Amino acid sequence: ATNGTAAQADYSANHAAPTSSYEAAAYLQVNLLSGARGMFQMTRICMGPLMVAMASEYGYTNEEKGHILSAFAAGYALTQIVGGLAADSLGGAPVISCGLLTSALALFLLPAAADAGLPQVWWLLWAMGFTQGPTYPAQLVTTAKWATGSLRSYASALGAAGSTAGALFAMGLTPVITARLGWRSCAAAMGATT
Repeated sequence: ATNGTAAQADYSANHAAPTSSYEAAAYLQVNLLSGARGMFQMTRICMGPLMVAMASEYGYTNEEKGHILSAFAAGYALTQIVGGLAADSLGGAPVISCGLLTSALALFLLPAAADAGLPQVWWLLWAMGFTQGPTYPAQLVTTAKWATGSLRSYASALGAAGSTAGALFAMGLTPVITARLGWRSCAAAMGATT
């Protein structure tokens, strides 16, 4: 019992409620970063379920579906290092905000791109990946600046939880919204949520 009580006291000492305005701001920053990670994950994961309905409407082959779904990763991979450098010089907030804005815009534009043709969908999703690529390094830079001491492990865990929550949200709701309102309305709803 003594070891358990000591562990609880140690945990309480290291995870107490914020006591200063800096600590309160740091906790807010960490929570906002977690929410942003969730939004980013949601916008990329919702494409899988949306692709089922889009393929049905446009008659995409398996090869075309794979091509479209690879576009995000192709854009994302190009901007990882640049994202860290941009966050170092500009700060994380502008980089993350740009990623959120462009991801929402891409989802709003998805129906028009799909009507225009396969290359337009590919480039739209590539652009979404390109602007989301810098956001993960920007989150790490921002977390390193704001989270000190025991808040770092909390920030790391909460960031991962945000990603998981975004993925679960997208995988759980995208098929339901698509079945009830259509994939175009679902894309708009996911864009509005972002």
